[in-house]
Amino acid sequence: YTILFVGSVKMCIRDSLGAMEAQEALEAPAIGGKDSMSGSFEDLDVPPTLVAFSFCVADEEQIVGPELAPRESILAVVTPPTGPDGLPPEGTLPELLDLVESVVAGGLVCAAGTIGETGVIPTVATAAMGNWCTLRLDEETLQEVDRRCGLERSSVVSIYLQVPAERAHEAAELLGSPWATVIGGVDSRDESGTFPSDRWGPYGDALSGAIYIAGEKIPLKDLRDAWMSPLDDVF
Repeated sequence: YTILFVGSVKMCIRDSLGAMEAQEALEAPAIGGKDSMSGSFEDLDVPPTLVAFSFCVADEEQIVGPELAPRESILAVVTPPTGPDGLPPEGTLPELLDLVESVVAGGLVCAAGTIGETGVIPTVATAAMGNWCTLRLDEETLQEVDRRCGLERSSVVSIYLQVPAERAHEAAELLGSPWATVIGGVDSRDESGTFPSDRWGPYGDALSGAIYIAGEKIPLKDLRDAWMSPLDDVF
């Protein structure tokens, strides 16, 4: 993992956001810096700003996208434990990332992505829209996961993984770890038993992907329309 920091280099070393601590924990160097966002200009007072993102080099065959695949599978969320300061204990995060990397490299995962601060359901719902998958989620488990990595606090890192059902036994080390929680599954077949991949339309009017949770069915089309409609006049 290589971390690129955009912000004052001196600030990166000294600030309380933990840039230096993150570099040391992940054994990753900073490869750049820029401080044009710091200071003031005329009547604008700009607070010290740190923007960070990371990237790594990998074999393209080991890269998986965030969109859920239309196949019977298990949906799990992995989150490291955290201490009183909200950070994972030393060494925990690299160990978790190594484990996730191993199952991805082994071809045991067909989709993966990070959980945003909006929580698990908005993240996996968006991922389901890629192929109009149907999700069956456990409400109680989701509430527990959201307490750890969703709306109530911003987790250091939380990742969702889609593991094909026929390969779940091979991913047992990950799925059985204290970091992983199975939140449900993906079932992309509709009532007729067919998959929707060849029924794509400009607005997906005929698609039947949905989220089943707490005894309710929420059509993905309704979620998609609510998500996209505010910008209909722009696009």
